[in-house]
Amino acid sequence: MASDIPPPIPPKHPFETNWYVQGPAQADGPFTGYVLKDMIAKREIGAETHVAEVGATEWQRLADVPVFAALLPPALPDAGVAAIGDVQYAGFWVRLLAYIIDVIVLELFSLAIGAVLGIVLALAGVLGKVQPPAGGAPLPHSFVALFWIVGFALTIGYNVYFNAGTWQATPGKRLLGLHIITVTGEPVGPWLAFGRWLAYILDGLTLYVGFMMIGWTREKTGLHDIICGTRVVHGKL
Repeated sequence: MASDIPPPIPPKHPFETNWYVQGPAQADGPFTGYVLKDMIAKREIGAETHVAEVGATEWQRLADVPVFAALLPPALPDAGVAAIGDVQYAGFWVRLLAYIIDVIVLELFSLAIGAVLGIVLALAGVLGKVQPPAGGAPLPHSFVALFWIVGFALTIGYNVYFNAGTWQATPGKRLLGLHIITVTGEPVGPWLAFGRWLAYILDGLTLYVGFMMIGWTREKTGLHDIICGTRVVHGKL
């Protein structure tokens, strides 16, 4: 009888299905749609990320999947559009000021962490054993190295955490209304932020010409921006 025919089973919501995410060398996943939703919110994947539902034979852009496209932040113009003024690139002087602000903030962080580290060592009785004599002899090299390593790690963490975070900018850039984008409009991830910081070393090896390039290149790019495919633009996220 017709009444004995079970009703058709509705298709699963895309959040309940499993998806692969195209990685640099291989597919990552599968992940549920809910995981992809969180990855979009954390800016780990963006409009140009390619995904494929389990069982599909072709990849598609995340922006072409309606349920995920609705979760994406407003698209930033690509480099070609930016060149005609839809995006205002940040020039040399405003970025220099942002850098100075970041140096000051980092110094404050360093002083605070150094004070905490000194208190911890003092409470542990370590400093008392290596207290320099009245003649003003320096601390042992091991302690100098310890404070240097802490400061080095703080600098890396500062740049990676803020540039790859929600702001996509360090506090100095944020204060001046700037943020970083990739040339394709994708958010900057932790590894790219780390690579961008490493590229600063090359800027220094060029006697800082790599930084000064910001003043005369068309898209206000320093050597580190060119190497890592990033741009610094006006506007807060």
